[in-house]
Amino acid sequence: TCDATRFVLAALFVHDRSLAAELEPDKPAMLDDIEIHAAQILSNVLNGNVDAVHTDWDNFLTKMRERSLLYVPLSRHGDPRKILRARLRQHTIEDFLQWLPQLGLLKEACELIDTTRQMERNHPTAGAAVTEFDSLFETGFQSIVEAVVKSASSWATDDPQSSNLVDILEPLTQSMLLIWLAHSRTLRLSALERVSDSEDWEQLVDFIHNYGNDLFTQTFLGLGNIRAILHQGVGEWLDQLAENGTQPEMALVDDVDRHISHEEAAARLTLILESIVENYSEYRDYNSTTTQSDRGDLLYTLLDFLRLRVEYDRVKWNLKPIFIAHGVLVRNQRNPDAEIWRRALVERTQQNADIFFERLSTLQKTYAMQMPTISDRLKGRFVRPMIISRLCALVEPAIEEASAAGPKTVFDLLEKEAAAMARDPAGVGLEMPDWLAALDREVRNLQGDAVHSQTRTKRACGIVSRNLSWEEIQQQLKAWQDHQE
Repeated sequence: TCDATRFVLAALFVHDRSLAAELEPDKPAMLDDIEIHAAQILSNVLNGNVDAVHTDWDNFLTKMRERSLLYVPLSRHGDPRKILRARLRQHTIEDFLQWLPQLGLLKEACELIDTTRQMERNHPTAGAAVTEFDSLFETGFQSIVEAVVKSASSWATDDPQSSNLVDILEPLTQSMLLIWLAHSRTLRLSALERVSDSEDWEQLVDFIHNYGNDLFTQTFLGLGNIRAILHQGVGEWLDQLAENGTQPEMALVDDVDRHISHEEAAARLTLILESIVENYSEYRDYNSTTTQSDRGDLLYTLLDFLRLRVEYDRVKWNLKPIFIAHGVLVRNQRNPDAEIWRRALVERTQQNADIFFERLSTLQKTYAMQMPTISDRLKGRFVRPMIISRLCALVEPAIEEASAAGPKTVFDLLEKEAAAMARDPAGVGLEMPDWLAALDREVRNLQGDAVHSQTRTKRACGIVSRNLSWEEIQQQLKAWQDHQE
C-alpha cells in the first residue's frame, strides 16, 4: 500500500511539484519525509528529467544515510513499524537501482549501492538483523552492466571503441568489487568459519574425540532431530538430559560442569549441529559412502572436508560481481566478450584452484575418503557459475524458437550443452545437479511462476532508456572512481 502511495505521489508531482509542501509526513498513515523526497525524485525519473534528478540527488543520499536499512524479523520479536520502514526503503532503493542506469545515470546508481552499504554499517541493529544488501547489490550492478552493454550495441560498428566493451566492464567491476568485499567481510557464510583458526579447530576435534562416540549416532544426526534441538536451544537440551537422565548414559552429560563448562559444551555442540544442517547433502554423501560415518568420534573428518569447501565457497562468493557481469553478457548474446571474460577469470584463479585441489587430495589420502559432493564442487574451479549461466541463457531463445518455423538451432545447442553436463555425475546421486536445478528455475521464471519477482522487474518498462556513448561512460566511471577515493 505504501509503495502504491509513493507511485501515486510521483505521478502527481509530475504535474504539480508544489503538492509536496502540503503533505504531513508526521502522520502515521502517511509516508515519512525521506519517502516523500524519494517520490519527488521518482517523478523526475518517470518524466525522464535527468537534470532534475542530478539536482536533488546528493541531498537525497545524505538523508538516506541517516536511516537504517536493517531490521529484526517478527520471528525474533522485531518491531513491525521498523520492519515496515526498512522494507519501504529497500523497495525504494531497488526501484532506483533498476531505473537510474536506464536513464544513463551510472554514477548515481553506483553511489546508491555504496550508500546502501553505509546505511547498514552505520546503523547496526541489535539481534539477528535481516540484510537485503546481497539482493540490492545484484539488482543494481546487473542493471548498470545491462545499461553499458545496451549502449555498446548502439555504437557504430566502425567505431574502434565498439569492440572494447570488456575494457569498460573491467574497471567498473573492480570498483564495485571493493564495495562487495567490504560487505562480505561482515558476513559469516557458514558456522565452520568460526573454527578457521588452527587452535579452535584442534579444540573442536578433541571435543568430538571425547564425546562423539555415544553422541553422534546416525539416529541423533537425523535432520528432524537436529532441527528440534537447535530450535529449543542446545543449552536447554543439555539441561533436560541432566535432569531426566539419559539411557544409555552420555559422556558429555556426565562431564558438563565437571571437565567442560556448560557454555563451552553448548557452543561446540551448536557449531557442529549447525554445520551438519547447513551441509546436509554432504552429510548424506558421507553417511552413504564412508565407513567413518559409523563412528561418531570420527565426525571431524567430515567437518574437515566441509571446512575446505567453505573456504572455496568464500572465494567464489567474493567473485560474485564477476559472475553477474558474465551473466549479462551471455544473456545479451555478447558471446565473444563473455569468452574473454571467462578466460580472464581462469587465468586469475588457476593457481588458487590448484591449491584447493592439492588440499583436497591431501584430505582424501589422510582420511581415506573421497567425498564426491565436495570434490565435484571444487572441480568447478570457480568458473562453473559461468558455465551454468551460459547454459541458462540459451533457454529463452530456445523457447522463442520453438514457436517459430524453421530450424531449431538454439534448442539443438541447448540440448548438446545439457548432454555434455549430464555426462559428469554429480555427487552420489542423492541430490539434483546444480546445473539442472538452474535450468528448472530458468524455465519456471520464463513461464511466469515467479510472478512476484517479475512484477517488480517489469516496473521498469515505462522508463525511457538512454544510450550512452563511450566517452560519456568513461566520464561517469572516472567521476565514480574519484568519488570512491
